[in-house]
Amino acid sequence: AESSAAVPTGGSEGLQDGQEKEKLDETITLTQIHEKYRFVGESSDSESQDDEDEQHKEKRREAKILKKEKLKKKEEEKKIRKNLFSSPLILVQSLKNYSDPFALPRTLRELQPRYIILYDCDLDFIRQVEVWQAECAPHQCLVYLMLYKGTTEEQLYLSQVKREKDAFHYLITEKASLVFPEHAEGRTDDHPDLQRDPRCAADRLETNADTRRGGPTDQEQQESRVIVDMREFRSELPALIHKRGIEIDPVTIEVGDYILSPEMCVERKSLSDLVGSLNSGRLYSQAVSMTRHYTKPILLIEFDQNKPFHLQASVLSNSRGASQFGTLNQGEPDNRDVTAKLQLLTLHFPRLRLLWCSSPYATAEIFHLLKTGKAEPDVTTAQAIKSDSCSIDELEKYNPIIHDFISKLPGITTKNINCILRNVHDLPTLLTLSQSAITDLLGNSVQAAQLYAALHATLRQEDIEQDVSRAKVKGKLTRKGLPKFANK
Repeated sequence: AESSAAVPTGGSEGLQDGQEKEKLDETITLTQIHEKYRFVGESSDSESQDDEDEQHKEKRREAKILKKEKLKKKEEEKKIRKNLFSSPLILVQSLKNYSDPFALPRTLRELQPRYIILYDCDLDFIRQVEVWQAECAPHQCLVYLMLYKGTTEEQLYLSQVKREKDAFHYLITEKASLVFPEHAEGRTDDHPDLQRDPRCAADRLETNADTRRGGPTDQEQQESRVIVDMREFRSELPALIHKRGIEIDPVTIEVGDYILSPEMCVERKSLSDLVGSLNSGRLYSQAVSMTRHYTKPILLIEFDQNKPFHLQASVLSNSRGASQFGTLNQGEPDNRDVTAKLQLLTLHFPRLRLLWCSSPYATAEIFHLLKTGKAEPDVTTAQAIKSDSCSIDELEKYNPIIHDFISKLPGITTKNINCILRNVHDLPTLLTLSQSAITDLLGNSVQAAQLYAALHATLRQEDIEQDVSRAKVKGKLTRKGLPKFANK
């Protein structure tokens, strides 16, 4: 019974072992399949990584090749430069380029010369070379001048150097006597050729508004504008004014060339126009018209930026109208001199102001400063003013012809002329006044005595002959033979 019982037991164990083997086979097969598929996936990932590594390697190789090519090119360029500049390179360059004032400094910075030979000695060019040498020159530059000794060319160069030294000495002495802070040297960072302010000039003048008043500001800021005569557009000044953000109103006006404000009128004269206008007397009539209609008449004398900024005899002789000077008599003073005529003009018109500008750029900057805080001009009012008409105030008050006549009398000044015009009805009434009455009107006994003597003194022939003889001795005669300055 025991043996028979053991057989089925062994059979059941065999069945269990078979089932376990089948399970193992199944598990092995699944793991193998899983490993197989996982191996396939892993092999694809490794292949993509290998491709990426190869691409990186190729890029690195290309970068190395490019670096080598760049280094070769740089070495070749260095060799070319060494071979090029090892031999002397001669360039012929003009000194002045009127279209571009910065051409010469730019050429010096680009070429960086070691030696400069000047065929025509120009002091301005030498000073520009000195500035370039002090600023950014990598080496010392030698300048040679080609001159014939003892000639007018040498003397001209020496006179330019002497004039420059005298100008600096004069500037030093004048600056020592002026009363202003030492740091105020007149230098500014604004240069019209280098930068342009994109803002409008009216925006820059917003600081002139009164900030002490409270409440909202309803007034809109007016655009800064200048009235310009149509004939002035032949010059470059209107364009420079517009470049600074100021609006231009081109109209035809008879009095003045530029109207900056309702009170300010400017008559522009170049050096040649100034000489011609002084000789023909046209400037006198223009000054009369400006002083009648504007409280602040201005005479602008504008120089050429390529010429010296001073009244020089050579410049005046080449100016238009200088041929009208003629030859002066030995006994006649040089009353045709420009400086003397300008002095007489300022004596006749005390309210006339003179502006001396070295170039149109300086003129545009001065105009901008003069307009600061001023009212804007009216086009219709400027066009309505005629050269042969009088201002509204003068039409209501005095006749301009009588005003000019009274202003020329001895003892009459700009301060006391209105006292005579207000209190004296006409010239016969003035002649009947006593010296004490005139003193009461003028408020000055010396000026009253001069006016009374001029109105009541008798001129005798003996006095005229004495004045003529004295003038002959001193050489003060006019072209008609009359004494220029009479003592009586």
